[in-house]
Amino acid sequence: MPLKNTKRLPADAGKLINMALALLSSGSRIEDHFWERHIDALLIKNLRNGNQPTLEAVLTCAQDNYPEIYDMLADLIETHSESFTWVDPKQPDVRWDALLVAVPILVWTRYSLPSGPLSKEAVKKLQNMLEDCIFATTARVGLAPNLYSIDQLPEQYVDTWRLAQQMSKATLLGTAMPAIPKVPEQTASALADSRFLVAMVMAPTGEALFRWQEEPHTGLTARQASLAAWIEQNSDILPTLLPGCEWECLLPDALHSACREADEHIRPHMLSTVVRYLTEALELQPSAFRAVIAPFGEKQVTEYRISFTLRGLNDVLYGMVWPLYEREEDHLSRSQDSENEALHPADEIAALLKKNGVTDIRRYPDCLEPQYCDDCASPLYVDPHGDIVHAEMPEDANVAQPQLH
Repeated sequence: MPLKNTKRLPADAGKLINMALALLSSGSRIEDHFWERHIDALLIKNLRNGNQPTLEAVLTCAQDNYPEIYDMLADLIETHSESFTWVDPKQPDVRWDALLVAVPILVWTRYSLPSGPLSKEAVKKLQNMLEDCIFATTARVGLAPNLYSIDQLPEQYVDTWRLAQQMSKATLLGTAMPAIPKVPEQTASALADSRFLVAMVMAPTGEALFRWQEEPHTGLTARQASLAAWIEQNSDILPTLLPGCEWECLLPDALHSACREADEHIRPHMLSTVVRYLTEALELQPSAFRAVIAPFGEKQVTEYRISFTLRGLNDVLYGMVWPLYEREEDHLSRSQDSENEALHPADEIAALLKKNGVTDIRRYPDCLEPQYCDDCASPLYVDPHGDIVHAEMPEDANVAQPQLH
């Protein structure tokens, strides 16, 4: 299959596309391994050389021209940026499997969301808890001494790879963990968000990294048991790390996978917190508000935007973006009249609004192109008339977000 529209595609990007197409066409597991080895080697080369533009070009080309290989390539790039085999230079026969792990905590509050450095005592306690509940008994674990927001984690694959390399060396040598350099200011408007611990776990090649791998026959049950133990032990330390907050712990996992899980699971908490925020700021009951649910996306629905107004009025007071994820986008693209209506994202949003006391709910039928404010870059929302507008709280509303830490 010839490459399309790739005149300016970097050489390695073109090779990766060709090999991925060959892998897709393979008819045997032996041939699969052949192409996988060559793809792996070329991806590792580009990560090591810091060649982020080539990796981005690969994904852009696949998404635009070969969607059938996009998920495969994205998964391989993510995998190699966060995991690798570490070879001891002094003992070449000694090899370690290394994985960069995110430990997600969903947090929601009326106050400001905490993040930043952790005390040595907190790091030690958290690492001991991870070793007891999550990681295999023979694994080595290193924990970064910070609580991170998603904006503070590496955005680029090459930066993730560098961080994983640095943390693996620190874990094996017992030296200080590297700091993640990007620390943007926190936005005061965040009512609910994810927070992350970042850990490195290493084990001799072929041995278990996670506790639930130690007894493979237990499968999903062991994962659930690890999560339950992690939640139970966190009940003592999280109140001190997250003052004035409510939280939910998710299962630690590979960095990219755990971040996606957190993004998806924070949405209901965010919506509930928005309703509570509005009722407190305007001193009204949830039933005083109306919500407009509208689909947005360029080629297909990729998110819903939820507008909040007072009942009987049209001014949008507040808005929230509910992003969709791959399985939800697939559900919408397959059928708009699914037999299982409970899976439809708009139904899920409406049910959650009703659960929180907002009963006046309108749905905008057409998919709209996402628009943003030219001045502040905030998302724009749909009012009850179908106009795209900026969300603005009344001047006399109690919108201050107090600091608690």
